[in-house]
Amino acid sequence: MEKMEVIKVIELRIRNHMRNIVSNEKELCFAWAAYYANKSHIFINGIEYFVDIVFNSNVVFNNNTCTGHGNWVIFKADDHLLFYDKNYLNIRRLENPLTANIYCFSDDKFLSAIS
Repeated sequence: MEKMEVIKVIELRIRNHMRNIVSNEKELCFAWAAYYANKSHIFINGIEYFVDIVFNSNVVFNNNTCTGHGNWVIFKADDHLLFYDKNYLNIRRLENPLTANIYCFSDDKFLSAIS
């Protein structure tokens, strides 16, 4: 039996100046969100995150562990934080262009999953 290749879908959906990056590969959403947002809110697969990019610095956590010196992207949702190396996200974004840029007229389409 032949193995079927999964097609990557990465959409930028826009509604009322808000952006939602939607993909069947979640890490690619974060790569594109880091490109579009800094010190602002963006939706990733329908979940709202605040994006903060930290350049040439360390991020120190509550338990005194540290990321090490570098460029970091922090995604903050209501119930969790995610940290990514900015250079890694840049590479992922450049290797995976957007497959669609959609202006949405309804919240349902804006927040819906990949169909």
